[in-house]
Amino acid sequence: MSMFAGLQQSGPGDVLVVAGNSEHAVAGELFATEALRRGVAGIVIDGLCRDSRTLAGLDLPVYARGVAPTACPARSLPVVQVPIRIGAVEVQPGDLVLGDDDGLVVATENELQAVLDVAEVIQRREEALRAAIAAGSSLFDSTNYDEHVAALRAGRDSKLTFL
Repeated sequence: MSMFAGLQQSGPGDVLVVAGNSEHAVAGELFATEALRRGVAGIVIDGLCRDSRTLAGLDLPVYARGVAPTACPARSLPVVQVPIRIGAVEVQPGDLVLGDDDGLVVATENELQAVLDVAEVIQRREEALRAAIAAGSSLFDSTNYDEHVAALRAGRDSKLTFL
């Protein structure tokens, strides 16, 4: 019931973040279609969804841990706008949720610029690495891989880094 209450209260640009369960789908095609009608920007489910093929074709990002053919029974009073956990991350009402095909980032407005700064640094490094590889350099030439493996074999702490 909480997911319906959240959907009913949602508006343009909102991201619905739902703490699901591991047995039943908490959202599917009809839920997502209503979310689209309301202008919702995305749906994040720490649980299961259904109608996955149809969801994939909608212009609405839907993130879920998996799929199930059965709907969640609506037998509890709704609870919305409360902190929940998505995996190991606590999500507060009003947090910003950004995602792509590889995953999600949850941040407050105050944290967002730092997250974006780190993402830009990573993007620039990866662009430089792609250019080096395209020019004939090996990925291993651009990392400390050999030194890293040697340190691990010697029992020393080490971190694989890109040069």
